[in-house]
Amino acid sequence: MLHDRQAYRAETLKMARAAKADGADLAAFSPIATKYANDFHDPETRGARGRLLAYASPAVRTAYWQMIADDMAMGLTLVAWAGMLYAQQKKLRVNEEPPPDPEDLRSRFEELHKLVLERDKVLSDLIRRELGSDPPPKPPPQIWHGVMAPG
Repeated sequence: MLHDRQAYRAETLKMARAAKADGADLAAFSPIATKYANDFHDPETRGARGRLLAYASPAVRTAYWQMIADDMAMGLTLVAWAGMLYAQQKKLRVNEEPPPDPEDLRSRFEELHKLVLERDKVLSDLIRRELGSDPPPKPPPQIWHGVMAPG
C-alpha cells in the first residue's frame, strides 16, 4: 500500500513539475485530482487500511493517520495549484482577493511532498521495527574477536 502511494506520488510530482501556465499540460491534472479524490476509498486501499488499523499499535495508527493527513493536504494543494493555472490560462476571475499565486502553491506542494515522504519513511520504519523485520544492528566489536580470528 505504501509503495503504491509512493510510486503514484513520484509520478504526480513529475507531472506537476512539468505543468505550464499556458495550458499545454493542464489536462494532466484531471487524472491526478480524480486519483486523489478516489484513492482513499479504493477497495484495495480500504482493505489494507482496515487490516493495518485493526492490528497496529497506537504508535503505528498515529503515524498512519498523520501520513494520510499530510498526503491529503499535498493532494489538495496540487488540485488548487492546477485550478489556479487553469484560471490564469482561461483568464477566469477568482473570487478570492488577491488570488493565490500559482508559484506559492507549487512551492507549498513541494514542501508537502517532502514532508509526506518523511512520514512514509517514519511509518515504514515503525512497522518494520514492531514486526521485528529490521535488519539486526551490527553487534559491537568483541574483545576476543581479534584473538579468535584465523591467521
